[in-house]
Amino acid sequence: MNWARDSGNQPFHREGNRLTLTPGLWRLSPARLGGAFAALMIGLSIVGGIRNYSAIPYWDMWDSTLNMMLRLQNGDTGVWWAQHNEHRIILSRGLFWLDYTFFDGMSYFLILANYAFATVAAFFMYLFMKRFDDRRDGWTANTWALLCFIVGALFLWTQSDNFTHAFQSEFFLAQLLPLMAFYFLARSATSSVWWDFAIACLLGILSAGTLASGVIVAPLMLAYVLVLRQGHGRAVILLITAVVIGVAYFKGYSKPGGHGSLTDTLLHRPLDAFNYAMMFLGTPFNFLVGGRRLGALVALIAGIVFTITSAVLVRRWFFTVEKSPFAAALLFFIAYIGASAVATAGGRLALGEESVFALRYTTPALMAWAALLLLLWHRASFRPATDTRNHVMLFVGLGALMLTYQAKALRNAGETLFPREVAALALTLDINDEAAIKSVYPVAERARMLSAAARPLGLSFFGQPPYAHLDQALGMAFAVPEAPACLGSLDAAVPVDGAPAFILVTGWMFDPLTRAAPRLVRFVNDKGLVTGFAMVGKRRQDVAKQTDARAEYAGFVGYVQVASAGSTLVATGQEPRCRIDFRLP
Repeated sequence: MNWARDSGNQPFHREGNRLTLTPGLWRLSPARLGGAFAALMIGLSIVGGIRNYSAIPYWDMWDSTLNMMLRLQNGDTGVWWAQHNEHRIILSRGLFWLDYTFFDGMSYFLILANYAFATVAAFFMYLFMKRFDDRRDGWTANTWALLCFIVGALFLWTQSDNFTHAFQSEFFLAQLLPLMAFYFLARSATSSVWWDFAIACLLGILSAGTLASGVIVAPLMLAYVLVLRQGHGRAVILLITAVVIGVAYFKGYSKPGGHGSLTDTLLHRPLDAFNYAMMFLGTPFNFLVGGRRLGALVALIAGIVFTITSAVLVRRWFFTVEKSPFAAALLFFIAYIGASAVATAGGRLALGEESVFALRYTTPALMAWAALLLLLWHRASFRPATDTRNHVMLFVGLGALMLTYQAKALRNAGETLFPREVAALALTLDINDEAAIKSVYPVAERARMLSAAARPLGLSFFGQPPYAHLDQALGMAFAVPEAPACLGSLDAAVPVDGAPAFILVTGWMFDPLTRAAPRLVRFVNDKGLVTGFAMVGKRRQDVAKQTDARAEYAGFVGYVQVASAGSTLVATGQEPRCRIDFRLP
């Protein structure tokens, strides 16, 4: 295979009486291969974000978004600076406020922001590469291929939680803002304008409002200025900035319960902390090879290789005559990620070594590996050209593993999202179905309390169809409209633990005319009163085999008032509209 750059302007040329392909024009080039890889990685990631979208608050969002808005409406401005575990997520709270203020708290703005942050991170990787070689027209196909590989890797689906969970913006910002801060700090070393340094300082300050690790950005920027001898004035400014950030951050700080101590962990479990930090740095590789023991071992080895390689690059930078400030910026960024890994080990090792393989931790690891690849490319760019076939095959192999994992983004998310829909219905109707509610928040009573305050205000999904005003419709008269007959059955009706006034009903409904299942089912008793509701979307492969392949997600789960037991209910569907009678046991 020829990896040379494409040549020739016409697809065919004449050799005697024959038309022949122009040499090199249609040969596979690294740039084309890298471009296709990046496009597939980004495209699949976007598809995954769409398929996994849900407006229903999940886990941390109940306290950090919904409760935040409730507190703000009650005049409690202290919520902006309040701790979230050990973090002060001020910037993310600003995004949460924007989401509720301008986008009805439906989360799509926050999810789009996550993708935007990943895109900006990719852009800054490009800016670093351009600074290493500002002769853009002279970039080789291999250079473009590496950039495309890095861009594609930054959208790897191992960080799916950070893409699809609306709460996770701080995991992107906690890496992006320090990267930008070091970039502008490096740029200030090569320019005479004051605003590059000012922007770097501002980004260093803002970094403290992402995750707790952001507190160390200003001290690292101070170290950068001292190492590169950028002047006493800048050093003093950064020293004051670092001190002010530290004092402000830890004033009134309280240690979160259940978290370990960094000092105790390093003193009493240094080897475990080392393993945890190394696996943190190598965690994407755990997922790429399938996880389990092999994945943990590969992640550990990858983290050690990453650390040794970074140390070698630091040493070489110090012994290089012409020291690139942008290479130093990436080395300090890697040091920041490394320090984050150690800090995470100190706080999370108490939760078990397997906690390092949370999907959210792959974002900082991927950013660190991207920076390392840029540094390696920068070092190699000063060497004579060599045969790159082995490198190409290595990247092709890694790319194949990434694309294989990226295909997970195409999976139907119905089985993950549908339990949240049932939980949302229970909270809308104020039904104490603890088992259902725990699919969105670990403490059902806390979720019910927040829901009781948010429902009347129409916050988040409570003010949007199909949930809006369902609690008010319960027990009200409803004229059942004329509609075609549905296919379906009522499979089970059981008491709800904690809610004796309701029965949990399960079954399925499907409209054979439109070949679609309704999203919401309304149950009307023989007196013409609404007696319950159900959400449709549960996977029913048995129904799909017996009726229609499109009925695979026609199963429903819902709640009916116990007073309707023993009667016949009319079940009416919406979008599409159809009806069927069920006999409630």
